Amino acid sequence: MNPKQLKETLEAYYYATGINLFMIDEQGKILETCGGMPTLCTHLTPASKEGCHCTQVHLFASKQAEKIGEGYVFHCPAGLIHYTAPVIYNRVLRGALIAGPILLDEPDDMILEGIMRKYDLQEQDRESVRKYIEDIPIVMPEKVKYLSKLLFLVTLSLMDQDRFVLYERNQRMHQQSHINLSLQDMKEEEKSHSHYPYEKEKELMTKVKNGDEVGAKTILNDILGHIFFTSGGNMEVMKARTLELTSLLSRAAVEGGGALDKIFGLNYKFIGQLSKIENIEDLSYWILKVLDRFMENVFSLAHSKNAELIKTVLSYINKNYMNNITLEEVSGIVYLNPSYFSTIFKKETGVPFSTYLNKVRIQESKQLLKDINLSILDIALAVGFEDQSYYSKVFKKITGTTPKEYRDHYQF
Repeated sequence: MNPKQLKETLEAYYYATGINLFMIDEQGKILETCGGMPTLCTHLTPASKEGCHCTQVHLFASKQAEKIGEGYVFHCPAGLIHYTAPVIYNRVLRGALIAGPILLDEPDDMILEGIMRKYDLQEQDRESVRKYIEDIPIVMPEKVKYLSKLLFLVTLSLMDQDRFVLYERNQRMHQQSHINLSLQDMKEEEKSHSHYPYEKEKELMTKVKNGDEVGAKTILNDILGHIFFTSGGNMEVMKARTLELTSLLSRAAVEGGGALDKIFGLNYKFIGQLSKIENIEDLSYWILKVLDRFMENVFSLAHSKNAELIKTVLSYINKNYMNNITLEEVSGIVYLNPSYFSTIFKKETGVPFSTYLNKVRIQESKQLLKDINLSILDIALAVGFEDQSYYSKVFKKITGTTPKEYRDHYQF
């Protein structure tokens, strides 16, 4: 690692936040510091330092951060809050940046007395420890996670391709957490989950066609939970059911506007990878990456320089389509002039902003039309249209039929 780059990185974080920062290597040795002394143990008497476990705690926290692929908040042996972000090279932990200590509230005598007792300190150490505690920055609890995230982003700047390894680990961790929650729900309500969730499949296709990446991943993980729960641990059965999901996703991507040849080419490639998968976690992540690639091709965003901007906008629209959102409002979330944003949006998606918004609303309304207890007016208002007449007009323009005809014809 470039020593100059490392020093500049630590200084930038320290002067921006006022929080001490230091770097450790894979053995826990402190290599570089910025700010005050990195640990309380530095202020203790030699006899007290013999019981210091800072190195072990720093390494444990750094390994946890590496495992989950994001910042990790922890307490040092003295009970003071720190947070860390891992530095990896060739997929191996080579060190970490650690920030702290910080306090969540004004220090009091309880903290001081607790440290004095824990380390069996002498009275001569009291003032030194008190001064150390009084100099610790106080951070509001809600800001801690953002400071930790900022440190993680700063740490990524020190790495090259290995940053994508951490991104993958973070995705895997969040996905498995979601699937585990779904499995737990199914165990608690086993009878109600005995049938395959075909309705969720339809919702998934709608999300893919609308470019709703977040919504699609949430539903996909719910379906995976059901597949794993009902497959009795049989890996071949789980692969077969997941392969069926791949076909579903590819069809939805094509219907959403993805190029047929590209989608089918990806399908062939992914199927070739499936035979090599041997565990549930890899299978789960495999289908998640399939979804990512298919959705990139719905609006041909794979090589777009505006891909992240468009994804942000699509996510916002899919979360707020039921409200009276405007071009000005949406362009504001990506800090662009409405006219310029309109040009970029049409160039990247192939349709004007208003057309895409109406498409999302109509797709979502199709799900609501399955409920015969809802009137056409109720549905129009629920998806963001101001009146039934305009809703029906847009519905027919997009689908070729009226909402009533669609409801009557479709066999729910």
